[in-house]
Amino acid sequence: MPGSAKKLHIVAAADGILVHPVSSKGKPEGSLGVRLKYGSLEVASFQQNAEHEASEVRIEAHGILGLLDLGSAKFLICITRREEVAQIRGRPIYTITDVTLVPLASNEEAVKTVQAAAQALKQGNAAVHEDSDHEESEEGDAASINEESPAETGAALEAPEQASEASKEPTSFLKNVVQNKGKYGKFAGKWFSRAPPAAKPAQEPAVQEVAEKETPKGDALATTESTEADDAATEETSKSGTGSDKNATTQTSNVETLTPRILRSAKLFFGSRSFYFSYDYDLSSSLAQESPSSTSLPLHKRFDTNFFWNRNLVKPFIDSSQDFAILPVIQGFVGQRAFSIGMTEEGEKDAIVGASEQPKEAVAAQGEPAKATNQSDLLITIISRRSVKRA
Repeated sequence: MPGSAKKLHIVAAADGILVHPVSSKGKPEGSLGVRLKYGSLEVASFQQNAEHEASEVRIEAHGILGLLDLGSAKFLICITRREEVAQIRGRPIYTITDVTLVPLASNEEAVKTVQAAAQALKQGNAAVHEDSDHEESEEGDAASINEESPAETGAALEAPEQASEASKEPTSFLKNVVQNKGKYGKFAGKWFSRAPPAAKPAQEPAVQEVAEKETPKGDALATTESTEADDAATEETSKSGTGSDKNATTQTSNVETLTPRILRSAKLFFGSRSFYFSYDYDLSSSLAQESPSSTSLPLHKRFDTNFFWNRNLVKPFIDSSQDFAILPVIQGFVGQRAFSIGMTEEGEKDAIVGASEQPKEAVAAQGEPAKATNQSDLLITIISRRSVKRA
């Protein structure tokens, strides 16, 4: 049965980011991989060679969540930490505990991020990217997105104050929507109370008579007024065009300013332990819906799109038929516990005489033989899936 690659090497090469599957022992599996060109979302196959495998600028990933496109900046989202929480019919289920976002802007930025992520993986949970806090550049922020507290992330969603009044509008909107959780305040008040422009009142007859008496120059004066009106309209049009250009520039500037903070939020979001995946089990359907004939298809092709949370992120891989790099994830909850029902020492029947407290204990209990004939060993598994339509 085809499945996603369980382990990948992410290599920051000179001609792009290379992604290729490896075995559990770290040895290459096959000779084909995927190359992501810098500055684009183009996905292409490449032939792996000894030079790529010998590169030290690489990290080991447990899967690919997809490609994040922020316009001027693009990133590869890799799963760098996971935890097994259940096992269904011998197939493990994992939750995502940490991700790394590799920039696709240039080789320099990619190398810096990959090296920092590799060092963090070696150190485990200790001080991730200590030196990156002193860097204020966007490149430094892109490499240091692997560490930030929830409080810092919440504050980061507020746009920084800009000097110009044009930039205050998106700042106010973002603050009202995100920080105030839908309490739009002044923005909504102005928007929903916006009335159509009122028509100019008709000039009174008495004023019209005075105006007719005060125009003795006739056609010459009318021509002058017409020319002045045309000049004023041209100037107003020019100002309107300049204003549109300024607004577009302001929006682009705001996106570039918020990019590092968006990345931190994405890292916190995907590492919240609410995303689950399996390399060879379809978490989007129940056991009753599983069909033996459908297991010959790649996992992403039989995955229910209503629960395929990273489908848009992995679309470039789907379009290029890179099935090994496509790992569908769900958002929700997966829990599993093992327990036993039997007779207690006091003679009470049908009572719980033993239960696992940790997911690892429940997984380990599935391979153990029955401990006693007077008790029944049971396993309960709960899978809760959240639809993408409720995002």
